[in-house]
Amino acid sequence: MVLGVVLTLALLLAWRWAAHADPADASQAVVIYASLVLVAMVALFMIAGMLGMRLLVERSRTAEAERLAAEKRTA
Repeated sequence: MVLGVVLTLALLLAWRWAAHADPADASQAVVIYASLVLVAMVALFMIAGMLGMRLLVERSRTAEAERLAAEKRTA
């Protein structure tokens, strides 16, 4: 959550800088903005991957617990 807020603020500041800077600084701001977008995309993919793995582990644990409970009932 904090990472998202920090990246959003950094992107907004870079956008404002590009909008109000002279042309030489504007190109530098665009490069910085593009770099921040890349970092944000990587962070989002990492967060999505972690959430996906967490979901898969939770499902496999639930399935294993149900399987063990079914075995105990039949035994």
